[in-house]
Amino acid sequence: MIAKRKAAWEAKKEQWAANKALAKMENRKFTTKKPILGKLPPAIPCPKAKSMPEDANSDDDSDDDDETRSQ
Repeated sequence: MIAKRKAAWEAKKEQWAANKALAKMENRKFTTKKPILGKLPPAIPCPKAKSMPEDANSDDDSDDDDETRSQ
C-alpha cells in the first residue's frame, strides 16, 4: 500500500519537475505546487499482553520457600 502510494507520488514529482524545467526554458512563470507524499498510515498496534490469572498457591509457595531457607 505504501509502495504504491510512493510510486504514484514519484511519478507526479517527475512530471512536476519536467513541467518546471519546461517553464524555465520558456521564461514563463511556474506556479504549480510541488506534490507532497502526505501522512503515512498509522502503524499496526502491537497486541496487548494477556494477563495471567494469579494462583493462590503461588503466594503461599513463596512464603514456604522463605521458611525452609531460614531453618
